[in-house]
Amino acid sequence: MTIPSRPKSVRRGHDTSVWSVERTADIPVAAVRPSPFQIRQGHNAEHIAALAQSVADIDLSSPILVRPLGDELYELVCGEHRWRAHQALGRETIRATIRQLSDADAAKTLIADNLQHLQINDWEAHLAVNLLLEKEFVASDSDVARLIGRTRTFVTKVKAFNELPDTAKTIVEANPRLFGSNLVADLRSRGLCKTHPELVTQAFNLVVTGALTQSGVISWLSNKIQPRDHKAIKDTTKVINNRRVRVTVYPDTIRIHCPGMDPSAVETALQELLGRIL
Repeated sequence: MTIPSRPKSVRRGHDTSVWSVERTADIPVAAVRPSPFQIRQGHNAEHIAALAQSVADIDLSSPILVRPLGDELYELVCGEHRWRAHQALGRETIRATIRQLSDADAAKTLIADNLQHLQINDWEAHLAVNLLLEKEFVASDSDVARLIGRTRTFVTKVKAFNELPDTAKTIVEANPRLFGSNLVADLRSRGLCKTHPELVTQAFNLVVTGALTQSGVISWLSNKIQPRDHKAIKDTTKVINNRRVRVTVYPDTIRIHCPGMDPSAVETALQELLGRIL
C-alpha cells in the first residue's frame, strides 16, 4: 500500500489570497473521470502506445493532475494520455497529484497546458478560447493570450472560426487539421463568410476531397466572385517599403495582392481611409 506524501500548501492560480492543499497518491485508474473542459478532439493513439511502453519499462515519470469530485472519484485536469496509457496496460492505479480546484481554475489549467504544449489544432484552440470567454473564466482576449502563452493576434485569428457559415463549421469540425486560423481570418477580413456563405462551404468541401488546397481557397473564391476575364479598369504594381504590392481595380471591386501582408491591418487601414473619403 502506498502512503500518500505529506500535504503541502500551494497557491492556486495567480490569486495570492487563495490557498489550497494538494497531495500526491496512487489512485484507482477506474476512479478517474475525463475533464468536461477538454476541447481536444480525439486522442493520439501512437503517442498513447509509446507512453504505455515507457510506463511498462520505467513506470510513470510525472503524476497526472486531478481534482476530487467526492465519493472517491476524481476529475482529470492534466495528463489524459498518461491516464489512457495506464488503461491500455490494464494498470489498476496511477500516480496523481490531487488538488482542490474551482471550475475556472481546472479549465484554465487544462487549456493552458494543451495550448502551451502545442497539442491542439487551431479549431480546437478556437473552442478553448470560446469556452474561457463564454463561461467568463477570463475577462478579455488579452487575458486568454497571457494564459495560453500566445499572442493576442493568435486569439483574434482563431475567433474568426465563429464567423464561418454553419455548414462550413460542420466541415471543419469533421476535418479540423485541414483548416487553419490564417485562412478563416482572411475570409473574415474580406467579409466572404457573410457575402458568399454558399461558396465558402463549396470551397471547404473541395479542400476535403483534395480538389483544392487550403492555400488556394481565397484565389478560388475570388475567381468565382470576380471572374478573371472581367475587365480591370486599372492594374498596377508598386514597391512600397521594399515590398511589391499589386492593386487591380474593377468597376466595383479593388483587389490588393502583397505576399505576407497582414489582412487585419490592411482591413483596419482601409476602414479608416473609407471613413475619411466617403
